[in-house]
Order: sequence, then C-alpha cells, then structure tokens
Amino acid sequence: MLRRQVELVVRDDRAQVTQRVAIARELPGEGNNFILGGGSTVAVALASVALELNMIYATNSATATAFTHEGFNRNVFRLNPNGWSLYSVSGRAVAERFPQVLRWGAILPDYSAGHDNARAFLRAVQKYHPKSASKDFALLKPVAVGMAQTDFRPRSTRC
Repeated sequence: MLRRQVELVVRDDRAQVTQRVAIARELPGEGNNFILGGGSTVAVALASVALELNMIYATNSATATAFTHEGFNRNVFRLNPNGWSLYSVSGRAVAERFPQVLRWGAILPDYSAGHDNARAFLRAVQKYHPKSASKDFALLKPVAVGMAQTDFRPRSTRC
C-alpha cells in the first residue's frame, strides 16, 4: 500500500459541458490526475480529455459503457453499483439492525431485476440475521406487483 493522502478538489461547473472540460484541463497543472463524476452530457467530452491528458475519469454515466467496451478507453471507468451489491448490503444492514423482526418478505416489481434484487436481499437477511436458525424465523415468498401498481395493500396481506 502506498498510504498516500488524498485531497478532494471540488469545482462548480455550473452544469455546463464547456466549463467541465475547462476545469478538467486545469487539474493536471495543479497536480491532480483523477476526475470523478459527470453525467451523460459530459461523459464523451471528459473521456477524450482524460485520454489526452492521461487522467483517470470515473463516472456513473451509462454513456461511459461506450468507453469501457466497444470504444475502449483505458482512462475511463464506470462506477455503478449493481442490484446484487445494493440489495445484499441492505439485507445485511436491516437484519443486523432489527434482530427482533423474525418474519421477512419483499414486495418487488414483477420483472427479472426485481426478482433478482429481492432474492439478494432475502439471502442476505437470512445469512446475517442473528436468529435465522430460530424456528420462528421465516422468509416469506416475495410478492410481485405490476410496474404501474401504486397500492400494494391488496397484495401485501401475506406479509
């Protein structure tokens, strides 16, 4: 490990692509070689600047996939958590925070990602709940609802 200090340098680009690019061009002269952030509107511009100036650019923009796959740019990284990581950590957090809750379920949107996310959540609850071996502990079958459904009460009577 290098154990180097990290300093956060914040600049206001006023949500302007040209301003963001100008700021990115100033950073290497100040000893900075890492850019974080910037949505789809600036991802294309910052990706080319990062390559030109040999900086690392990390973004959550879906547009960055073009630079991490088909138009590979070694200076661009897409930082997006996936459903498994988000729902697993959520399941662990609530299982550890609420050990008195012994019946767990999920209401999920009825599409593939919804089912995957509920499965990750419930697996984590079972793994990390301190009383998961108890005969009173239960994981209920998830309740799948339509994407446009806004009232879950009729479907949640099993919980």
